[in-house]
Amino acid sequence: MCGVVTMNIPIIQTSLIKFGQLWDKNISDLIYKVVEKLDLTDVDAAFVANVYHHATGEELHIDNTACINEEGASGAMALRQAAASIMSGQCKCAIVLGVEKATDLTGTHLNNISSLPTEEKSQGATVSSQFALMAQKYMHEYGIKPADLASVASLNHKNAMQNPYAQFASELSAEAILQSPMVADPIHTLECAPHSDGAAAVVMCHPDSASSYKVQGHFTASLIATDYENTAQRASLTSLDATKKCAKQISMKISKAEVYDIYPISELLAVEDLGFAKKGEAWGFIKKNKDMINASGGLKACGHAVAATGVRQAIDVLSRLKASEHGLTHSLAGTGRLSVVNIFKK
Repeated sequence: MCGVVTMNIPIIQTSLIKFGQLWDKNISDLIYKVVEKLDLTDVDAAFVANVYHHATGEELHIDNTACINEEGASGAMALRQAAASIMSGQCKCAIVLGVEKATDLTGTHLNNISSLPTEEKSQGATVSSQFALMAQKYMHEYGIKPADLASVASLNHKNAMQNPYAQFASELSAEAILQSPMVADPIHTLECAPHSDGAAAVVMCHPDSASSYKVQGHFTASLIATDYENTAQRASLTSLDATKKCAKQISMKISKAEVYDIYPISELLAVEDLGFAKKGEAWGFIKKNKDMINASGGLKACGHAVAATGVRQAIDVLSRLKASEHGLTHSLAGTGRLSVVNIFKK
């Protein structure tokens, strides 16, 4: 399944807080902190992305709200749903809020509530182990080494040094990454994007109302596609069909991209499946185009406040685009059962 929505929705406000281990904050605190500087006078609908609030025991009490839970793709889906609501006339001005409080949960708990299919979970599989299988197959087919994978994460940390909102805005060498404990061969601890707390918000309006606001950019297209939930049923372990289906619908030149680098292998696959590089050549492309791919530092260095990530990616892309340029964000649910690509124009 592949769905495409084209639009020209003005983005009139954005707000972002630095992701991290925010032990002294609950979900309500995070929401207040991200919206306190926004003017919500004209907002008549709210779309909230959140994954873990039920697991942490907190409830979201926001009137006139649609709540979206699609794991790592939640924020991107919330943007799509808000835009569709504006286009259909159901609302005139909407806030999209991604918020997550993940550090209250243990790693075991996070694994248990992941959306892996029952047959994979019953065999002891985790999201990390499934991406590790993809990494092993990719290394075998294309000849890259563990040091190359580690260098992907290292480059994202270097990019993040210019980003005041990055959780880890500091250098991290490939050597240090390879010395960290193994999570699932060949993925090391310091190659994994951290589960973080955080929030991000975008306010959009109907095009007819744009003249009343200072427009920061436009949300121009949203593409979603699905694949088998069970990785064993998929056509390939070195490509994610859901992302490839989205890529086939992209008709404009992309200048900036924030892609889903929950692990280095997921970034490499995204760059190839989106059509930026040929199979096996993603790492070379990223090194030559470090200002294009995950210039923010990606999930690895910005932190992964899961449901807030897709909204954070949109804000980062918009902030880096020049006039008339297009940028995209790419998110996954699970290990690739769902891919969401959103496109923006400055």
